[in-house]
Amino acid sequence: MPAVSSLVALAAAASAQLHDTRVLGDLERALETSPRPHLVGFSPAGIRAALNGHLEAAGHAACDAFTNKDLDELLDVLDGAADARLLAAYAEADGRHGARSNASLPAARGDAAYDAALRDVKCFRVAMKHAHHLSSAAKDELRAAGVRFPRLPGRGAEELAAALGDGHDDLLASTLSCQTGHNGTALEPGHWKGYPDWPDEVEYEARGYGPYPFWYAGSASTGAYDGPGGLIQTKWSGLLNAEKLSHGACTLPRGDAPCTMLFRDKWAYLYRSDESGCCIASTPRLPNCWMGPVKRDFYKLFDDNGLDDTYSSESGLYDNSTVRNYTLVMTSNEGFYFWYQTDAAGFPVEQGEGGAVRPRAKSGPPKYLFHQFNRSTFGPPKTPFDADTDFAVPDVCKNTTAICTVSPTSLCDATPPDF
Repeated sequence: MPAVSSLVALAAAASAQLHDTRVLGDLERALETSPRPHLVGFSPAGIRAALNGHLEAAGHAACDAFTNKDLDELLDVLDGAADARLLAAYAEADGRHGARSNASLPAARGDAAYDAALRDVKCFRVAMKHAHHLSSAAKDELRAAGVRFPRLPGRGAEELAAALGDGHDDLLASTLSCQTGHNGTALEPGHWKGYPDWPDEVEYEARGYGPYPFWYAGSASTGAYDGPGGLIQTKWSGLLNAEKLSHGACTLPRGDAPCTMLFRDKWAYLYRSDESGCCIASTPRLPNCWMGPVKRDFYKLFDDNGLDDTYSSESGLYDNSTVRNYTLVMTSNEGFYFWYQTDAAGFPVEQGEGGAVRPRAKSGPPKYLFHQFNRSTFGPPKTPFDADTDFAVPDVCKNTTAICTVSPTSLCDATPPDF
């Protein structure tokens, strides 16, 4: 490993040579308080696994490949190379803010079990500082100089507390707090009251009409409104706050192709189903119009207009003429409606948006689109969904810089995001 003094100088020089575009990217990352979905887990072990997958792909070595002395030197390097602009961007209460010096760590004792646990704690601290205190340019320079960094250890707070013994609670709380920011938000199961609310988790097929995708600048303005419609396959989880919609026919910039829309909390990605391209459709703060999974009782935002016995289904998936109409009229944009229709018992029939519930395909804008549920497929999955398999973020989306966020933003909530 190069001398510490030369590494500090190298990293400091790299930080000073930041281009404005890199500064913008680093600062935007610092201002994000919600981690990207592929860096989120729903248990301490799951969080470590998600973060280690990212670190391993970046070439980080196993924690136990480092000694306490190696990690002490790395911590000195990171403290010396920390970007002041990034640290200033974090709120004082933000776990990423603290640049605790190496002097705050206890010394090794020569006891193998204790020293190994201390090493693991340092791996947590090094990983946090490397991820959140260094500019992108400084990371690149250190990588080019051959400096190695560790992944997170396999052990969490309970195992490390047992190995370190009494008197180390503050150390563990301050160091392993990095895991807290990567906790996924999940609803508690078992509170479903029946339709029209959706169950805790749902999978279904549907037939779509009109343009898809429809929300970003330059997206398709119209689509077919007759025939069997385009196949849509959907997984939705209120427990994981996630939704995945796979469309069989999409109008995309590089030509028509099947596409998938993935929602994970306030993050959303639109990607070709063969994973040959991806764009970011939503983040918690860019733009001020995030998209997320539908809520199980979204219909409560609509007006219940009672039963209507004049309904007809283009797809043939509903052979009854009676539906209950839930309709939301946009007050900020005249002539724009959202609708959701169920049978008399509250079971889904159709959902859509546009210039009128009927007649179909009224001239716009706004764009006119709807889908009809295949009711024979609508219901809870056979086995509970898993965030890392059913709603996994594809590799093509993890580092994409392409943006396909909502445009225009006139329909967005003008309230700033709650940070």
